[in-house]
Amino acid sequence: SAQDSALARAHALAGAYAMAWQDSFLVRRVALFEAWTPAQRSAWYGADSLRRVGVEAYGADGPTAARRLWPRSLARARAIPDSALIGGLSGNIGAAYLADGALDSATAWLAWADEVAGAIGDYRVQANAVGALGAVAEDQGDLAGARRRYTEATRIRERIGDTRGIAADQNNLGLLALGMGDLEEA
Repeated sequence: SAQDSALARAHALAGAYAMAWQDSFLVRRVALFEAWTPAQRSAWYGADSLRRVGVEAYGADGPTAARRLWPRSLARARAIPDSALIGGLSGNIGAAYLADGALDSATAWLAWADEVAGAIGDYRVQANAVGALGAVAEDQGDLAGARRRYTEATRIRERIGDTRGIAADQNNLGLLALGMGDLEEA
């Protein structure tokens, strides 16, 4: 069937990623999805589709528009339950609050994303949350805290080969160093 073929491709891709990066997260995600009931799979498709609509709304209409959609997706993810989707959505919501300058709300959502993602080994979501927490610290004037968070995000990203994320973290660290007058580190 088409579904069996798609699952076979997902297993192969997840296995290759696991071998390349010594990271079994995607292997575990595919196995979990495969073990779900048809109702859970359908619920996941609905929750993830709504998450994606929120991503599109963010690009078209800004973070506030996305934040109106993502809590509904989060409620669906909790009902499954799917910790990976919950962690990712928490990070999305936190990043949207950060973009709007609501730093306290951003901190709460991003810290939750960091905690959930770290607990299940979703290092991509965890690194993004930690990097965004660095931006919160920077916006709050806590440059040492920002440096610590960007450095932590880089270490997590190195585990999974996220070169684009590493480049962004290094850029942020360089700008911080420049702002602090450390031309050698910048």
